[in-house]
Amino acid sequence: MHLSECSRQGQPACLSIILFFHIDYFLKGAKAIVRSVEAVTSVAA
Repeated sequence: MHLSECSRQGQPACLSIILFFHIDYFLKGAKAIVRSVEAVTSVAA
């Protein structure tokens, strides 16, 4: 679903879909950061 369609319809369902993808993206980024930190700490230890 595209953002332009969402803004035209103005439905909460669209916003929840967008929000879900943002959360999913954020969680993937957080996992990647945690992995890189663990790698650095294991090398430093």
